[in-house]
Amino acid sequence: MSIMVNGKTLDWGDITISLLPLSACIFSAQSIYWEDELEAEGVYGKGYNPVGYGKGNWKASGKLEMLKSEFEDLAALAPNGILNMDPRYTTINVLYNNVLGGSSLATNTLTGIRFTKVSDSASQGDKALKVSLEFLIVGDVKRNGKSARGQ
Repeated sequence: MSIMVNGKTLDWGDITISLLPLSACIFSAQSIYWEDELEAEGVYGKGYNPVGYGKGNWKASGKLEMLKSEFEDLAALAPNGILNMDPRYTTINVLYNNVLGGSSLATNTLTGIRFTKVSDSASQGDKALKVSLEFLIVGDVKRNGKSARGQ
């Protein structure tokens, strides 16, 4: 069951996104998406049904979209460019604030961020120009401090 206060649930306005070490808050973030996956496969013995399973590789990736103006400011702070940032020191924090404005409700920390693609676009009639940043997560995904890898 979701937590609601007077019928209000979490929404986009309750989220704060930071990209460390460049910015404690990305004010123009338009969207963020990430996923992590642990491969698993059935192991077969006699018969037609699996007798167990084996685990494979863990992998994670994501995408962050922001306004071009803020992207350019952040890119200027990265001495070797966004695509060459050292993943050992690059972290994205997604903080879900309490609907009553109190302490945080949840925090997702994505560590070891390696940006792999920067996509710019502009079209006639655009009200705001956006930049999309695709990334690989070579560190970990922590949901409220718990590792996605189970470590």
